Amino acid sequence: MGFHVSYLGCKNTGASDVCAALGLEQTGTPSEPFETMFSIATLPGGWTVLAANDTFFVAGELLTILSAHRTVLGCQVDEGINYSSTACYADGQQQWMVIHHPEHDPQDLQIFHTPPPEFAAIRDRLMAQQRETGESEGVDYIFDIPVELFHAITGYRHDRWKFDWGEPAFTKVEAPMP
Repeated sequence: MGFHVSYLGCKNTGASDVCAALGLEQTGTPSEPFETMFSIATLPGGWTVLAANDTFFVAGELLTILSAHRTVLGCQVDEGINYSSTACYADGQQQWMVIHHPEHDPQDLQIFHTPPPEFAAIRDRLMAQQRETGESEGVDYIFDIPVELFHAITGYRHDRWKFDWGEPAFTKVEAPMP
């Protein structure tokens, strides 16, 4: 059980521009994130989040294309295996990426390039919690490092419905019929 989802955040790009760039159509129908294949919301602070009910929708190729004229963050979550990743792309290039893949090693945390300043405090806090708890408890705090990093930058996290700034108003998005 658990979430098997991905989501992306585009900085200073409206929902209509994100949809147009991906060939998606806004329906205007309110939708909880991950209840439909795609849903979208604009958050305070200039981030637009597209939620996909598919772990692998938000992948490198999509982020490369979408980031040609904007900064894009992508987050993948598979709670079945406790896999999580967050990556930042800009100008069509990966800027940084943080991945937790516990099937390789329960303490696994792969870091590519230089993550933003928020990363160090998040990593240090959650690694300390993991050391305090140990592996015997079955708790994986390292899983939260990429997820918390996405949240720290955009203000959104897949497993929360209310935030300090309020509730996101997601609407359903569809792929056009052929």
